[in-house]
Amino acid sequence: PWEGGGVLLPLFYQAGKGEDGADGEFVFLLNKRSQNLPQGGDLCAPGGGDHPILDLNTRRIIESGVFPSLQNAALEKVRERGEDEYRTVLYYWSNALRESWEEIGLSAFNLDFLGPLPTYRLQSRRWIIFPLVGQVREKWTYHLSPEVEKIVPIPLSAFYRPESYGVYSLEIPEEMAAKGIPNPWVFPCLIADEAGEEEVLWGATFHIILNFLRTGIPFPLPAPQRERVIHRPLRHTYLSGKTE
Repeated sequence: PWEGGGVLLPLFYQAGKGEDGADGEFVFLLNKRSQNLPQGGDLCAPGGGDHPILDLNTRRIIESGVFPSLQNAALEKVRERGEDEYRTVLYYWSNALRESWEEIGLSAFNLDFLGPLPTYRLQSRRWIIFPLVGQVREKWTYHLSPEVEKIVPIPLSAFYRPESYGVYSLEIPEEMAAKGIPNPWVFPCLIADEAGEEEVLWGATFHIILNFLRTGIPFPLPAPQRERVIHRPLRHTYLSGKTE
């Protein structure tokens, strides 16, 4: 049996520092997971497991049209694909909205639904991600849950610069290598500079964003660079999230 949950890929126009803000750009607002969680320190989109009662009720509220600001043309496009698909997408959109409010204080009324992306299956556990893209309307005051260390903005333009790409090489603990995990464990990644610190985007969220860019933006992505390698050790508690 597989489990799953919705995640929100938040796209936000970050105004520039000039007087009119015209030199701004779109960024993805990603969570950096707290170190005491499974996959601690990774960048991810806000989201998580569904809650059948809460998320179903939220879906019904959105369907009712009581809040017109939660309705838009993209949702109507989904409805045209059939009632079953519409309700499934709306359910996981409700799931992602709830999780985004709980994790970073992002209100559903501050988001425009842009559309769903194909599901993504994790390799490390029997989990299916239901990604959905939303555009954040206005800057808000972050309210981070204990699950989130900080929010990391990654410019959309970074994905179109070849030098942003590299290889993430993880040194594997002996007990994990004994289970058949290769050492080093190597993944393609995007390397972003955030306040003078290198942040590495890899794994599921990396692939979900690339899928979004290939689907929605008519510009080719550059070939990944293999010359730039980031070497880091993988904690033996990485998958469990337990403290040392």
